[in-house]
Parts: sequence; C-alpha cells; structure tokens
Amino acid sequence: GGTANPDEVRAIMIDTIEADRVTIVVQPVVDMRDGRPLGGEALARFPDTVIGPTAAWFAAALELGLLEELERAALRCAARVIDSIGAGLRLSINLSPSTLVAGLPPDVVSGIDWTRVVIELTEHVPVVDYEALNAALAPLREAGAWVAIDDTGAGFASLSHIMNIRPDVIKVDIGIIRGIDADPVRAAVVAMLVEFSEGLGLTLVAEGVSTEAERRALLDLGVFEGQGFLLGRPGPVVTD
Repeated sequence: GGTANPDEVRAIMIDTIEADRVTIVVQPVVDMRDGRPLGGEALARFPDTVIGPTAAWFAAALELGLLEELERAALRCAARVIDSIGAGLRLSINLSPSTLVAGLPPDVVSGIDWTRVVIELTEHVPVVDYEALNAALAPLREAGAWVAIDDTGAGFASLSHIMNIRPDVIKVDIGIIRGIDADPVRAAVVAMLVEFSEGLGLTLVAEGVSTEAERRALLDLGVFEGQGFLLGRPGPVVTD
C-alpha cells in the first residue's frame, strides 16, 4: 500500500498479469508424526513494488476488478511447478469462487494434471451461488482434482460452506491452531472437526503450526497433517 495512486497500481498489476510475473513459493504440507512430505501449498509472491505484500496485491486486485485475472496468472505460474514437488504429491492452489465461476482459460485447464491438484477455495468475498460454484468445480473434480476449504473455523459460514461444497480437505484456520495446547476451547473445536471429518472421510490439515507444543496437542487430538513454520517455511521450487 502506501502512497501509490490507483492508476499506477492498475498499470503495475496489468503489466504483472500480462507478463505472468508471479513467483511461486511452496510451503510443505507434512505428516506431523514423522515430517514426511504429503504435498505443498503454492503461494504467490509478486514483484516488490509500491503495492506491498501478497495480501495487498489480492486486496487491490479485488478493488480494481482484476482479481480473476490475477488469480489466473498465479494459476498459470503454479501449474508450471506441479511436476517439481515430488512424485505423487499434490499441490494446493488458491482460487476464489468468483474466478472458478467466471471460468478458467481452456488451455490452462487442459495443460494441468488435475490428479496432482488441490483447489483451495479462498474467500475474498462470500459465495453467493453454490450451484454455479459446484458446476464450475465438477469437471475439475472429474479430472481428479480435490477441493479444500481454507481457513475453516467453527462459525456457521464454515459449516454451511462444508455442507454445500462437500470438500475433500478441510484446512483448520491458524486462529484456531495458535495456542491450542493451552486452550481447551480451541482443542474442543478441533476435536469436533476431527470427528466430523472422520465421519465424512475428509482429510483435515492444520494451518500455521508454529510450536512443538501445538504439534503434540494436534497429534493427541488426531490431526496428522499440518503446515506451518515449525514444519517447513515457504520456499522456491527447484526445477531441473
């Protein structure tokens, strides 16, 4: 953010989108019992300009009506690193419902091995039409993609989201994970999500695991998959 005017921000953003100048770093998702890699999450990083960090780019894109274009550019760049993360591992790629409903470029869709992808639904804006979202997800799921719901908390929005989308993966928000070892309420919420996930055959992933005590508490509750600074920081993908 800072002092940039909207025209300058728009020009920088369009330039970045057209040149696909999005750097992808990958944060490992691991088995918290032994540290074995299970996959990774693709995180977009942008040129160091007046716009600011990643979150500021997406916020500005939303404001300027460029969110879908920016997400498509990030998807194209993430698609190029799928083969570099290790055989059989899945890469989580963040997409907002509006981008999926608007449609992904056919050349990008056909160029991705969707059996290696987890579509991580982000919520920059609430979902207004679940029917349209599920219709957009259907062919990608048929091609092998999994769907994850990001930042799951205990609120009604999260539960209705889960009921409407029937995801394969639920990612538990860092706000619930932080300090879970010392907070019975947080632990109870996670215990509920564990039971819920097991009942439906979903995978549960803890986000933002940053201390050994959190890791142990999560394992005791039956959460085995996690990501966070304790388990591995986002880093560049090594391509041949």
